[in-house]
Amino acid sequence: MADGLTDQGREALKLLGKGRTDEMIARRLGVSVRTARRVASSNTTSRRSTTPSR
Repeated sequence: MADGLTDQGREALKLLGKGRTDEMIARRLGVSVRTARRVASSNTTSRRSTTPSR
């Protein structure tokens, strides 16, 4: 993908943006809570590093 995110990562970010908990995200993605946290964390970190400073 052009934004560097996987489909799973994109879905996790969308759910985070809607205020979903880690547990809800894990259930939706069909992964463990630990994996959901890792996916969300790595995606928010990568998004911050690619977002231009203002």
